[in-house]
Amino acid sequence: MRELCRNRFYLIDMASDLKRKVTALLDQIFPELETQFDSIFCKSALAVLKQYPTPEKLSRAQSGKLIELLQTASNGRFGEWKARQLKELSKGSFGTPD
Repeated sequence: MRELCRNRFYLIDMASDLKRKVTALLDQIFPELETQFDSIFCKSALAVLKQYPTPEKLSRAQSGKLIELLQTASNGRFGEWKARQLKELSKGSFGTPD
């Protein structure tokens, strides 16, 4: 039981470290994205990042595909208005593209 508890705490610490590293990278690449979602680790934000990992790619995304991606990932919560917001933010992003 003791070993299981230690392993659980180790995994929790590792997951927390990975989230901090992802947040730090995202703050460098696309800092504005974090303001658009409750959490950058929610299903919708992760779907957008997976499909469009940089602001440049997001700004060049086809609106229809982005809207469909957001609607699917958010179960209809986000749609056209969120896609427009994301595209506008990505065009004016001051993050580094690397």
